[in-house]
Amino acid sequence: MVNKIFLIMAVIGVPLSIIGSLLHFPTILMFIIYCLTIIALAGFMGRATESLAVIAGERIGGLLNATFGNAVELIISIFSL
Repeated sequence: MVNKIFLIMAVIGVPLSIIGSLLHFPTILMFIIYCLTIIALAGFMGRATESLAVIAGERIGGLLNATFGNAVELIISIFSL
């Protein structure tokens, strides 16, 4: 159920954010769209790193989770600066 919600949010959010920035949607609306889209994409990224951790082992899996687990926060902080 959660996977379907994240999939719908990502499939709708990514094109909508591109269209919204090109058509100059209001700032508050764009902020909400970006937040919902990045939550969905972070969910996909988290599941992907967990799947890789199962295959790669504990050490490499921990390294992957530590690096890619903070990617969303890193992207947000770079763009907010």
